[in-house]
Amino acid sequence: MLLNFIIFIKIAYYSSEADTLIIPDGTIQINYSQFANRGDFIAITFPKSLKSIGDYSFYNCTSLQSLDLPPNLEIISEHSFEFCTNLKVVTFRSTHTTISEYSFYKCTNLETITFPSSISEIKNYTFFNCINLGHITFPNTISQIGAEAFFDCSKLTFDSLPASLLVIESCAFQSCNSIESIEIPEKLINISDQSFAYCKKLKRVIFKSRKFEIPNHLFIYCKHLETIQLSSSLKAIDIYAFYECVDLGKISLPDTIQKIQSYAFYNCHKLTFDSLPTDLKFIHEGSFCNCNKITNLTFPTCLVSVGKYCFANCALLERIEFLYTTIEHNAFSMCHKLFEVKLPSNLKVINEFTFKEDISLKSIYIPESVYQIGQGAFRDCINLIDINLPKGLNKTEKYAFTNCSSLEKSDFQRVWSLLKNMH
Repeated sequence: MLLNFIIFIKIAYYSSEADTLIIPDGTIQINYSQFANRGDFIAITFPKSLKSIGDYSFYNCTSLQSLDLPPNLEIISEHSFEFCTNLKVVTFRSTHTTISEYSFYKCTNLETITFPSSISEIKNYTFFNCINLGHITFPNTISQIGAEAFFDCSKLTFDSLPASLLVIESCAFQSCNSIESIEIPEKLINISDQSFAYCKKLKRVIFKSRKFEIPNHLFIYCKHLETIQLSSSLKAIDIYAFYECVDLGKISLPDTIQKIQSYAFYNCHKLTFDSLPTDLKFIHEGSFCNCNKITNLTFPTCLVSVGKYCFANCALLERIEFLYTTIEHNAFSMCHKLFEVKLPSNLKVINEFTFKEDISLKSIYIPESVYQIGQGAFRDCINLIDINLPKGLNKTEKYAFTNCSSLEKSDFQRVWSLLKNMH
C-alpha cells in the first residue's frame, strides 16, 4: 500500500494557473487521506477511469469549491469531503455511485447537488450541517435515508420525497427549517424518531403510507404545523410526537388508534377533533395537557385508563363522559370551563388532584363503587355546590375538598367524620 501511495503522488499534479488538482488518466482509486488538509486548489479534474474515492481522501480541503465527478465512479467512501467548507456545487455524472456516511459532513457552503440517477440510499450523516444546501430533487430510486442525513440543513427544500422510499432513519431531516410540506410515500414501512423534529416552517403533513405507528418526537417543536392527515390504519402515537405543535388545528384521529403515549399533543393550543378513536385503550400522561380548544370528550367503551395530567389545563373543556376507565391523578385539573362530568359506574378511586381548580364545576355524582377520594381531588372547586358521598366511601384524604367554599356544611358531615377517623 505504501508503494502505491508514493507512486500516485508522483504522477498527480497541480495546475497553479487554473487552481486545479489534476488526477492523471488511468487512475482507478484515490487512497485513504491522500489529499486531506490541503488548501491549494479550488477544483479537481478527475479521469473517466476513476472508480473509487477513499476514506478522508479530500478531508478538510477548505479551498475546494466545486466537484464534477466522473461517469464511472462507483463509490465515495466515508468522510471523503468532510469539512470542505467552501464546497458549493457537486455534480454526479454516474448513475450508480454509492455515497458513504459523512461524505459531505459539515460542508457548510454546499448549495447544490445533483444526485446519481440510480442512487438507492443516502447514508447516515451524509449532509449533516450543510446549512446552505438548497433545493434538491430526489431520484425515485432511493429506498432509504439514513440517520441525520440532512440534519440541520436549514435551507433545504424538495418538491417531494421519492415514491420508492421505504425507510427514514432517526433525525434524518431534523432542524430543516425551510421545509413547508411533506407527503410520506405510500411504500414507506419505517420512519424513526425525530425524523422531522424542529422543522420550524413545516405546515402540512400527509401520510400516504400505511404506517402503523407515529414514532417518538417525530414532529416535536414543529411550531407552525397546521394540518396533518394520519394513516387510516394507525395503531399508536408515541411520546412527544406532536409536542409543542402550537399551530396544529383540527385533526381526524383514526378509529384504529389504541394508544396515545405521554405528551403526544402537549401544548397543542389550537388542537381540536370530533371524537376520540373507538379502539382507544390508553391515553398516557400529559397527552393533551394545555390543549386549550378541546371542548367536549366522550371516551370510548374500551378505554382502560386516562393518565395523569392527561387533560390538565384544557381551558375550554366543558363536558366529559366515561364508561369504564381508571383516571390517574391531575387528569382534569385546572380545566376552568368544565361543568359536566359523568364518571364511570365502576370507578373505585378518585385520585389526587383529579379535578383540582375546576372552578366551573357545580355538581358531580360520585358512583356508589367509589371507596376512596384522594388528596386534593376537588381542591379549589369554589363553585361546587352539589356532591353525593357514596355509602361505601371509607377513605377521604387530606385537602380533598379544601377551598370548596360553596359546599353546604351538611355535605361535609360524613367527610369530616372520615377525616377524624384517619388521625
